[in-house]
Amino acid sequence: MSRKVALITGVTGQDGSYLAELLLSKGYEVHGLIRRSSTFSTSRIDHIYQDSHEPNPQLFLHYGDLIDGVGLTNLVREVNPDEVYNLGAQSHVQVSFTMPQYTGQVDAVGAVGLLEAIRSAGVNTRFYQASTSELFGSTPPPQNENSVFKPRSPYAAAKLMAYWCTVNYREGYGMHATNGILFNHESPRRGETFVTRKITMAAARIKLGLQDKLYLGNLDAVRDWGYAKEYVESMWLMLQQGKPSDYVIATGVGATVEDFAEASFARVGLNWQDHIEVDQKYIRPTEVDALIAERDRVASQLPLATTRAPKGSSITLTISDGPGDTTIPTNIVGLSLEEARNELAAAGLLVTQIIPVDSNSRTGMVLKITPDAGSIIKAGSGVVLEIASGSLKVPELIDLTGIEAQTILTQAGFLVKEINAYDEAKPDGVVLAQAPAAGTTLIIGSDVAITVNKKP
Repeated sequence: MSRKVALITGVTGQDGSYLAELLLSKGYEVHGLIRRSSTFSTSRIDHIYQDSHEPNPQLFLHYGDLIDGVGLTNLVREVNPDEVYNLGAQSHVQVSFTMPQYTGQVDAVGAVGLLEAIRSAGVNTRFYQASTSELFGSTPPPQNENSVFKPRSPYAAAKLMAYWCTVNYREGYGMHATNGILFNHESPRRGETFVTRKITMAAARIKLGLQDKLYLGNLDAVRDWGYAKEYVESMWLMLQQGKPSDYVIATGVGATVEDFAEASFARVGLNWQDHIEVDQKYIRPTEVDALIAERDRVASQLPLATTRAPKGSSITLTISDGPGDTTIPTNIVGLSLEEARNELAAAGLLVTQIIPVDSNSRTGMVLKITPDAGSIIKAGSGVVLEIASGSLKVPELIDLTGIEAQTILTQAGFLVKEINAYDEAKPDGVVLAQAPAAGTTLIIGSDVAITVNKKP
């Protein structure tokens, strides 16, 4: 039996190098696309590189570029891969604001060029598009496969085009094409300009007396961080499914950049506050406050989470095809917001946005639902409610997590202000106090302050 052939763009990156290792371990013949430059950038894959003159090589590197459509078509036709993994991109969000056109060319047009290369070459292959949690942007957490996309950067906007083109090639040409919406995933191979590596390297350098200060941007940004080497296995698993789909891969646990910095500096016996300063030049023009995936989207996992396994062991994930369809209830218009939420929850649906509208109707009454009542959509999807503006009661938030409280308040139409305090008797991250108190009547759009437990 002949071995499978895979083509990886971005093979020299963090994910590409781990994926190449994984596929080689499974007996694949791996071809990687690399850009021509005056200096070599293959350090992440040097340990697995094989000279083509060696007997039975498994790894082959090809010069090319995602914006060279003709070159891509010729390469795909030559390699005739069973699987194509498009991991190549300008993937730095902050950089995308200074290089928006280049980011669009590589991340959006480049992905379309690769899809078109596969189609025009006429090869029978399975295609993986490296998508991103940045697609969700300002959509409140938790996010899942059915959440609304609201990108907040040129990088995210470019990736959104690539996402929808992947869907269109799947539906229009019958391609086995899949989007992997991976939340943040890190490793020692992460680029040194990304925030996690900036923090860990700075902590080490400061400890050794080689550096004094670290300058960062938004410390309050919340992200769902996982381990890259584990996440690339999910890429492979997606292309082993009988039918293509789109999948979110994440941990379901959020932490702030400040949390990450505190843990990293504490690891080497330092107080992060003594060494980190906020520099406005690292603040994005449009920020993404919180990206946290909905938990329990994977049907099963072996071994179980927190299980200690020998190095090199495999992890088996059973990926759900997703929830079934449900019908948007026809009785939502005219209900109170609370009643509407209950009806929608019973139908397996979420309220992802509330829009106050001036109206003579009673305050908080639902005036419109989008999609329309009676529409058939996936269970777990979000809907948008337009409600009569006016006043609402502030919900009880004490002992909820800060993220849970923010989500509830945002969905209710309130603005959130977070204050940090510390009570060693309470779990980290829970709400200690709120102002105004639960039950207080406020105009929709008013500020609600929550005090969240954070260790100083």
